[in-house]
Order: sequence, then structure tokens, then C-alpha cells
Amino acid sequence: MMASGDSCDASEGPRRAESGYATQGFLPPEIVGERACIISTGRKPGHSPLTGRAPRAWVFAQWVLEIFGEKLLLSGDVLDVAAGSGALAEKLQRLCSRKLLCTLVEPEPPERKSSETGLAWLEEHFNSRSFPCKHRELLLGCSVLLGFHPDEATEAIIDVSLRLKKPFAVVPCCVHTTLSSEQLLRKTGTTVKTYEEFLLHLQTKSSLIQTALLPCDGRNIVLYVL
Repeated sequence: MMASGDSCDASEGPRRAESGYATQGFLPPEIVGERACIISTGRKPGHSPLTGRAPRAWVFAQWVLEIFGEKLLLSGDVLDVAAGSGALAEKLQRLCSRKLLCTLVEPEPPERKSSETGLAWLEEHFNSRSFPCKHRELLLGCSVLLGFHPDEATEAIIDVSLRLKKPFAVVPCCVHTTLSSEQLLRKTGTTVKTYEEFLLHLQTKSSLIQTALLPCDGRNIVLYVL
């Protein structure tokens, strides 16, 4: 039950950074581009042997464990948004020394979805309005929110996480903004059409947001807050 006066509408998210923040070089130039790959691999972007969703989920799981640490992950349910078949959660479970509890949010899970113990499925859409109202306790108790190529849920994951002061990590893929182009233009004076513009749009939500690269093919830029 929400306290009197609390609002469950997280669509606005936190206040955006001051004008000009996006031009101050906080997006490292080496990660700009649709197929940027981690520099230390020594391979040109798009030439990593780690292709396909399952191998990339393994790479992301390893990165999540390294950056957030097992102690934080085990402190509550890991919320995996747009979880697909559950590959990311499965990999995280295998990497942790104790059984990791994960809640997987996926509106249309495949018939052969993961049935590993410790995984709970929510077959619904994740958004910044109705989902926080319906699942407030789940969000408040979770350890971290994750999204690997979560498409329409990308911005909502960031908005909800920042509003509730929760750690998160997302790997954006397709360009999907919560607001329409006309609404964005009226609110921010800019439009979001390209992948790079989408990344900047997401990053300017908070100066806390950091960037990282995954050593895999495809769109591999991580936006995260510890």
C-alpha cells in the first residue's frame, strides 16, 4: 500500500541534467557507433566471435556479476525486463555461488522458456506507469533491474530505477522513446531519431549514469548506475 501523497507515475523520471550536459563529452568517442565493440579485444567493431543472443547474454551476465558483485545481486530479486526465454537469468544463476532469485518480466515468453528453480515469470509489459503501481513491493525489494535489448521497455527501466534509486544496467538496441517526437521537441527542444541520439537522450536523465562496452557483436553499449 502506497503512503498518502506518493505517486506511482514514474514516466517523468528524474529531472534532466542542465542544458548542454550532453555536449560535455560524457559519451566516450570510442563507443559511439552502432556496432562498437570493446577496444581491448583488438578486433574491429562488428567482428567479435561472440554472436547470437545466448552467447551475448552470457557476456552480459559476466559483466553484471563483475560490476555489481554477488553480494548485491543476492540481496533481493534480480529483475530481468524483456527477459525473452530467460537466458540472462540462467547464466547469472550459474555464475553465482548461491541460488540467485530472479523475476523475469516478459509479455510473451516463448513456449520453451526457462524453468530453472528460483525464476519467477511475470507475463506482462514493463512500463513506468502501471507496472510500478502494481508491483511496488517487488521493485522496492529487488537488488537490480536489468535489460538486455529491452526495446520499448528501455527508457522505462531507467526512469523507474532512477526514481526508486535502484541500481540498473541496460543494453539499448532499437530506438524507442517514452514520449513521441513532438512531445520530446516541446519538452527538451530536441528529437530522437538515431541510436546515438537515443543514447544521449537516456544518459542526460542523470549524471550518475555510466557507460561500458561488452565484448560481443551487435549493439553492446551498457548504460548503468551502481
